Amino acid sequence: MDKIRQELEKEGLEPGEQTHLDRRKRDLKKWFVIEKDVANIVVNGQNRKVTLYKYVGIRRKVVDEGQISLKERAEVIHGAHGRCQMCGKSVEQHGITLVVDHKKPRDWGGTNDRDNLWAICEDCNAGEKAYFSSLRVDAELMKSVTVHKSVHVRIGELLKAVGVGKRTSSQLIGVVADQDDWQKRSRELRSPVIGWGFGAMPVPRVSPL
Repeated sequence: MDKIRQELEKEGLEPGEQTHLDRRKRDLKKWFVIEKDVANIVVNGQNRKVTLYKYVGIRRKVVDEGQISLKERAEVIHGAHGRCQMCGKSVEQHGITLVVDHKKPRDWGGTNDRDNLWAICEDCNAGEKAYFSSLRVDAELMKSVTVHKSVHVRIGELLKAVGVGKRTSSQLIGVVADQDDWQKRSRELRSPVIGWGFGAMPVPRVSPL
């Protein structure tokens, strides 16, 4: 870790900007396979046991191995005050069990940062995973789209990625926008300042037999 810090300083990263370095190092497991070795080295004339890190390759699948510490999980659960942050049910009144989940899925580029974590009940957790899966969208596309901070850019990049003249579901736009008033943000893309040309297309309704 000392070596990593020294190399980062050479690249212009000040010591004060490395306060979350250990967390960032853990997050590397999301994308890369990194092995650890314990070795004895001599530092200032004294033997010292250190952990060395070795890059092995790129992960084929995103994992959460060792990503969220017990302390972080406890903080997220405590911050929910015994209530599901999605449906509002409480542990005391409804007997639910809270689990820590990612608001933006990991394979869509979601991080383990505190603002991407929330405590939700097991039913909501299962429902959310099923919903994201039902969208049938490419993870790499979502990763490239959701990385933008601006909601307008996120919506715009999604529409561009899907393609000119092709339809994008309102559900998917809502997920990417991550705002209740995403319809308004979409309309703003058509303002004279931005000038995007697109419109909503009704989905045909099928009558039951």
